[in-house]
Amino acid sequence: MLGPERGKPTPVDGFGDKAIFYYDKSGLEMLNILKGNVLITIGMHGVPAKTVLEQEKLLAKKILPKL
Repeated sequence: MLGPERGKPTPVDGFGDKAIFYYDKSGLEMLNILKGNVLITIGMHGVPAKTVLEQEKLLAKKILPKL
């Protein structure tokens, strides 16, 4: 899956109460996850666009159960 256009958030289902994936101005691909009153941001740069979201999801699956 390729990411959305730069700056336009895409909803990501199955993570916390709400999750979005987007690119910022510097080209950093970011996954923001809201779970309760905690906001987690996972950002990667230099990772192939085809795999960045999947890699961020793998990290989120390790982090979220610890909250």
